[in-house]
Amino acid sequence: MANLDTVRVSRTLHRTVEVQRVVLELSGEAPHQITREGAGLSVVLPGVTSSPSSQTLESGDLLGVEPGVVGGPAGTRTARTTVRLRTGGGTTEVFTLEDPPRVVIDTTTHTDPRVPPPIDPEGLPEGVTYRARGTLHLLSFDPARFQPRVVTAPLGAARDVAALVKAAGGVAGVNGGYFDPASHLPVDLVAVGGLMTAPSLERRATVGFTAQGGTFFGYPRPRYVLSGAFGTVTVNSVGAKVRPELLTAFVGDGHTAVGAEGLTTLYLTPGAAAVSRVVSGRNVPSGATLAFTFDPARFPQLPRGVGEPLSPTLNWQATDAPWTTAQDALSAGPLLVREGRVVVNPGREQFDTRAGVWRPTRQVAFGVMAGQPTIAYLEHGSPEAFAAALAAAGVRDAVRLDSGSSATAYLTGGYGGLGGYLNTVWSRPVPNAIVFVPKGHGAPAAVKP
Repeated sequence: MANLDTVRVSRTLHRTVEVQRVVLELSGEAPHQITREGAGLSVVLPGVTSSPSSQTLESGDLLGVEPGVVGGPAGTRTARTTVRLRTGGGTTEVFTLEDPPRVVIDTTTHTDPRVPPPIDPEGLPEGVTYRARGTLHLLSFDPARFQPRVVTAPLGAARDVAALVKAAGGVAGVNGGYFDPASHLPVDLVAVGGLMTAPSLERRATVGFTAQGGTFFGYPRPRYVLSGAFGTVTVNSVGAKVRPELLTAFVGDGHTAVGAEGLTTLYLTPGAAAVSRVVSGRNVPSGATLAFTFDPARFPQLPRGVGEPLSPTLNWQATDAPWTTAQDALSAGPLLVREGRVVVNPGREQFDTRAGVWRPTRQVAFGVMAGQPTIAYLEHGSPEAFAAALAAAGVRDAVRLDSGSSATAYLTGGYGGLGGYLNTVWSRPVPNAIVFVPKGHGAPAAVKP
């Protein structure tokens, strides 16, 4: 037989997250049973005596202790205590502690839906390091445990970064690459799994990842090149838009149509070396199929028959990094830090410093710090200020990924499992993100439309 000696209540506020802790201190070990209810929960303590009580907590929640007895075999009666907590919302976790025996009830409530919950520095996943340097926030990842990958929403759609992280089975993510807010289409290079899904402007700083998670930075100018019995031909552009004067490529998604009357589309399976299908007119390529559309009169050398030899290659056209090993890539810019030095050069990347993209605002970047891939978030400042803060913090290389209302960095877990953000305000949905997945994790599943 045990007694419920004391009920202690504490309340902690973390900006817009409230954590309320109720501790039931027992005189001895005792089992407990939890019943979840719409407005809270009940904890039943068989064999525990107590004194009745009821109180309204500082949070407004109701806490009641109800002693009682239950019948047993041969007419015996046993003490039982029920503790009822009416929370009216939030996420509740119940666990036990020893020496002395305690039952702990933690309720986490996100108090302001206009502001994202902050990350929990005390509850980081193993292998993740958080650092704050004034208004600069850094999340670094052990490369033996995690690797970065590019994850995208369906073509023309946008998702919040948390959804992209969860869809890929990741632990954290940061949005990346500029896009058209109206169409959600990227305006610069996106490559996923060795396939270029959005064309490059061929002038902006780019971050690339190998299949093993190796990271490099540079200025590639990637193009698809088709090789066959005729020789080689360079693909002009990437996208589903009809361009009768060009040879265009598109990575099928099973929804978007390519081609037009008078144009031919050749289907290729990635990794194969022959035409798998030939279609005239408007058509919808299946998911992950490479489709090349052209006017036969302008490109008479290209094959017209199924089974004819044809091999696609992604030619990175770069000498500043081992881009031939890249599987994923995102272009954004500017390059902020190189080998520990500030290297911001808007002219080199053709940024208009008078435009909004250069204004002082919140900023996100991807970099490498002490050999670990790192997500960086600056609460407010210019690209130059961001670069200076990163270099001062010891970041070796970094490229800005975005700024303004879409700049987002997210980490799973957090208070009550809500997840946490480096940004201080909610961010708009985005089409692309760099997501950290566990090392050896398979290719992320496609994000659902």
